[in-house]
Amino acid sequence: MFPLGIFAQTNETTENTPDPIAVVNGYIVRYSDLARLKSEYIATITELDSEDAMKLFGDRAKGGAIVVKLIGRNTIGTGEKIEEELITRAEKIAEAKEAERQRLAEEKAKAEEAERQRLAEQQVEEVAQENTAAHEDVASEEVERQRLAEEKAKAEEAERQRLAEEKAKAEEAERKGLAKEKAKSEEAERKGVAEETAKAEEAQPVQAELPVDAADASEAPANAEAEAPEASADKAEKEKPARPRRPRGRPPKKANTSTES
Repeated sequence: MFPLGIFAQTNETTENTPDPIAVVNGYIVRYSDLARLKSEYIATITELDSEDAMKLFGDRAKGGAIVVKLIGRNTIGTGEKIEEELITRAEKIAEAKEAERQRLAEEKAKAEEAERQRLAEQQVEEVAQENTAAHEDVASEEVERQRLAEEKAKAEEAERQRLAEEKAKAEEAERKGLAKEKAKSEEAERKGVAEETAKAEEAQPVQAELPVDAADASEAPANAEAEAPEASADKAEKEKPARPRRPRGRPPKKANTSTES
């Protein structure tokens, strides 16, 4: 079936919209006859909307106009003859409309492509910003982690020093306490020994001391008695006769009495 083109885009109902006028090889034909045209015989088809059609064909073209040229056929229609100038103007108007349509389509395509590229670039920029923000968050988290680690290390070191100081103080206090207790124990033991010694000395009887001269006189006979055996032994050793010495060398030979006799 013959395409209607722009006429299918009207919002009016079919009952209220008149059919466009049909012009085939310069003659007005019934609109219904267009459906019987074979596509292999059609050279060009020009469509006009109602506004442009009415400028060329008057009020009868309220529904628009369709101008058809056939291939190699000089068909003479039975309808009204349309001037060639009107057909040429219709073709020029249609060409201008088509050029405008293509221009608008290209502008639309360019605008859509530009918008697509803008959105793509925006998306890339958003991703880059997100990555930058993520890196900044990671860096901030790392800084915060290091800060917390340093604070924790300082707190642990301070706690360790505090515990070490408390331990040293406790050990020093314990040492002083033990030394004090040991000193008290030694002092008490020394006093006890001293008291026991004093009591023992008080309990022993007091012996009278002998004069120095009498003691020396009593020791003299004892010394004389001890020295007497030694003196007699020396005297006996001196008075003992000396033993004759044996001459050294070979003994003399005995005389041979057998020869003398």
